Amino acid sequence: MGKGKNILLLLLAAVVITACAALPGLVAVCQDGAAIGQTHYETVSNIQLHIRGEEAASPLKELARISLMDGGLEISDTMASMTAEEAEARFYDILQTYIDAGLVASFDAVVYESRCMLATVSSDASVNGVFWMATLISGDDQNFAQFDAAIDDETGHLLAVSYTGDRAFSAAEREKIREVFTDLYFCSLGLAAYAPFVTADLDGAYVGENTIAVRYRFGDAVYGELNVDFYVDEYGFYTQFPDMGVNAG
Repeated sequence: MGKGKNILLLLLAAVVITACAALPGLVAVCQDGAAIGQTHYETVSNIQLHIRGEEAASPLKELARISLMDGGLEISDTMASMTAEEAEARFYDILQTYIDAGLVASFDAVVYESRCMLATVSSDASVNGVFWMATLISGDDQNFAQFDAAIDDETGHLLAVSYTGDRAFSAAEREKIREVFTDLYFCSLGLAAYAPFVTADLDGAYVGENTIAVRYRFGDAVYGELNVDFYVDEYGFYTQFPDMGVNAG
């Protein structure tokens, strides 16, 4: 059923190739083998964030932060712009958007947890920034649902998302979900004109049984090429970032 498709785990597992500062391992499944090695994190109580003020958050900068991330640290939430309560409220707002769009069935929480993280991009320190990783889990093996989100601390924008449930989607449903999922993600990030940036990279590629996937690529003079993949399988959907961790030393 792939209940471990947890985007937060995926984000962290994908950067474990970082030599010195990898994020905690959060993914139990990563279908394209992005999870390699051992994960490590530490709580930091006092750290200086060097982020150029003139490069205030922009959609491509936020996308670069998550897609090019090659290291990170769990930090005290006192260093964040949002409080833990505000981050939680934003998480539930995002979840409700996906429920309203028909992508997620409403479910009662059993476990909610979040972490405040500093994402680092070794190739461009100006992209470094804080985000929140949050997970909501409900039910048991017979009534399971899990929704995960990575939320930018400065803007509240959704950077990455994953959902796994216990109801199987038909082939027709999966294609429709992919369309709505893609649109929700890009529009919420402020990239409504995303359609021209679709690629054929994953056309014909094996992405898993009963799974469909599509890749979008944005070319930017400042941040370079930014790739984001959208996967939908029988039991859920998630974002993936093929370039995450590639610059780790």
